[in-house]
This record gives sequence, C-alpha cells and structure tokens, in this order.
Amino acid sequence: MKWYYNAPEDRTLDVNQDNHITFYHGRKMFAANIRMIQPYPLFSGYVYRPHPYDDAEYTTAYVGRRGVMDVEFVRAGKVISRIQFHQYDEEDYERPEDYVTDVLDQIAVEILDLDRNVEPRMVHN
Repeated sequence: MKWYYNAPEDRTLDVNQDNHITFYHGRKMFAANIRMIQPYPLFSGYVYRPHPYDDAEYTTAYVGRRGVMDVEFVRAGKVISRIQFHQYDEEDYERPEDYVTDVLDQIAVEILDLDRNVEPRMVHN
C-alpha cells in the first residue's frame, strides 16, 4: 500500500495527535483521520473513500468506537458490518506502522466490497 502524507516522507504516525492520511489500495484512493492511542500502535478514527460531486451514500469505517480495534462500517447512519482485528504482536511486524498499514489495507478491502453495488448519484450544478 502506498501512503501519501501531507508532510515530509520520513514522517511516522504521531501518538495523541490527529494523523490525516491519504493512501491507495490498488488504484482506489482512501482517506483516513486516525489518532494513535496507547498502547501504541492502536488507533481510533475513521476511513473513507472520497467521492467529490457524488451524493450517493457510501460506507465509512469507524475504528475504536465500541472497543479497541473494533471496526464498524456505517452507511446512511446504519451499521452494516463489523469486524475486529487481532492485537498488535511484535513478532508479526517489524515496525508498529506496518501493523497500522495492514489494518488500514484490510479496512479498504472491506469498504470496496461493501460499496460494490452502490450506484453513483452525480451532482450537476
């Protein structure tokens, strides 16, 4: 997964601050606003696909609303799916950021799957 930050390339994720991230899964762009929490690298926030000029209801993933690393997928104000991620294990990942990347990538796959049948409603002003 390729990450694009609004900051220098060598930036890591800041703990106890909002991190605005733009990343790609394949050719699909996603945006995330996440806050790293202790014990690092757990986080809370939301992930979505930007759809400018489109009034259709798309899925947004909210991380950490019900519990640590629980993810709720919401469309039109209703929870349509839930998943839970395993806890971070230092043996599985070289760096904590790799765990965050893996989780965000899995969330992106789930959002693409849930939005597969959503019909775009373009705004023509």
